[in-house]
Amino acid sequence: MQTLFSHISYKQMFRFKAGSQLHDYLVKYSKIGFSRLVTDYNWWAIIMSLYMIFWSKLLYHDNNPAIIICDSELEQIVGCAAFHLSHLKEFVLKHADPLSHFVNNSTMLEFLCSYFPAKYSRSECMYLYQDVEDSFNKYFDDTGAMSNSPLLGIMCNAELERVFHVRSIPLFALKSLIEQQLVPPTNVGSWSVCNSDLPLWHLPDCYPAMVTKRAVRDFDITAKYRPTPSLLIVLHDNDEVDKTQTVFRYQSLISLVSKYIFKHNLIDSKNIRILNVENDPLGSVFNVKHIARSQITQFVRDQLTLVRDYSLRERSPTKRNAPGDDLPPEKHRKI
Repeated sequence: MQTLFSHISYKQMFRFKAGSQLHDYLVKYSKIGFSRLVTDYNWWAIIMSLYMIFWSKLLYHDNNPAIIICDSELEQIVGCAAFHLSHLKEFVLKHADPLSHFVNNSTMLEFLCSYFPAKYSRSECMYLYQDVEDSFNKYFDDTGAMSNSPLLGIMCNAELERVFHVRSIPLFALKSLIEQQLVPPTNVGSWSVCNSDLPLWHLPDCYPAMVTKRAVRDFDITAKYRPTPSLLIVLHDNDEVDKTQTVFRYQSLISLVSKYIFKHNLIDSKNIRILNVENDPLGSVFNVKHIARSQITQFVRDQLTLVRDYSLRERSPTKRNAPGDDLPPEKHRKI
């Protein structure tokens, strides 16, 4: 399962900037060891703490938990009233800078310098955790070291054996092996180090959006659909639409929803990726107060029923149709 923050390693250390309001917010509301005296935490600790704050303060809508509805303090920090969880990374990176780790293995450093001379130097030992991990992943891809077996994972050649002292590396152990060769900087929050091995999505019921993922189903964008009555009201708001029309082609339907959004100025002026629909009929359609523009497609699809046209059913010219072949499936006689 992929998380919203899979492009940044949970082990990567960050240092909050002087006077960071986000750091003060975490110190005030987090219950897992943030302190004004400690400025360095790994990515997992920062994100996990924010998730737990959102959950404990109920800063989300039950029908759309991926949207965070800011309290007054959080709104002052991020500069908007609501945002999608996928935007959280950029907000954090405005308040914290990544820190380099000390490569505590001369063999690993020599290996990295040999294969990535433009990126690593024998005279420099401090590098970002994420950069080191990405370099190894690139090496595995380039050399085909990755095995088809998740247990075997990576089959080590002689050079990798000298670095990791093993013949194969299970996929689940790779991050841990790399971490053992990297020493984080000093002044690190103790909680962020000792508890960071637990994957984010394994924490029990900490926050609905961490364990809830909307089902993805096959969808025919060339077909016709019948919208729900509430969505139909929104579509009929367009003067060009026949008020008796109840079936629409998908592309036409999406276009009408888009025109409705711009016509009624539903885009948040402080965060153009969010729609404010709390006092609009579209909010009643989706039963939410805020929705990300990236979510519109899925929410609209949930309001549609496929219209099947049996009159266009193909018939074979070389084979006589069996009795009932021209009827909908539910009309067939059971034998």
